[in-house]
Amino acid sequence: MRNARTGAPGAVGGPRGSEGAGGQGGGGHDGSGLGPGLGHGGRGGPLPGAEIFSFGVTDGVVTSAARTINGNTIPFSDNADGEFTLKGDDIVLTRTLTRGQEVIVFSDADADSLYAITARARINTTAPVTSDDGVVHAHQLTITLDPTTSAITEVSHVLRDGTTRVIQGDDLSFVLDQGLLIAEHTGDSGSTRWEIFRDGNADGTYTEVAEGFGDVVDLAAVLNLTEPNIDLL
Repeated sequence: MRNARTGAPGAVGGPRGSEGAGGQGGGGHDGSGLGPGLGHGGRGGPLPGAEIFSFGVTDGVVTSAARTINGNTIPFSDNADGEFTLKGDDIVLTRTLTRGQEVIVFSDADADSLYAITARARINTTAPVTSDDGVVHAHQLTITLDPTTSAITEVSHVLRDGTTRVIQGDDLSFVLDQGLLIAEHTGDSGSTRWEIFRDGNADGTYTEVAEGFGDVVDLAAVLNLTEPNIDLL
């Protein structure tokens, strides 16, 4: 089954703020945005615009990193608790932020030693904030399953007042995998944005725990990093 966001293109939940390069911020219930999602800039992270990266690698270890913006090459400074690792032909930066973990994948598609960001993910490692009036400040969805096939037949957005609104259309696909609800939106250019939701306390409501673009992040990592807050999801 494929469903659409209810609002701006590429959207599932509400608008987000940003936390440096991680783009972590509060989500709204009544909005409809998977974007802007992962923000850019701040804290030494990647900046907006056309940007390429180069790396020095010795004995399988990244020893230096630089980025080129508008023809100017500068050292890649990461003020967050970040670590570069090699994954096949890609270079992966894993960063620890205040409210989560960010994973950025750099790929060299044409083997010219210049890399571009091809995937980016943010996984929440803290519990969602609940206000005094009981409103959970996170994107939440409910689903209806076919009693025979267990296929997803309906997805609804949980609004601020606790009511739900069915998501309709053909812009988004939803799938359950390892107990996680994955929503993917493919834009006209072929780029993919996604969100992952978890119903940790089995109350029937799935709360957003991760978001990004490009390849979906490793689900085992999402389960592991969100396990400490499972009773609050």
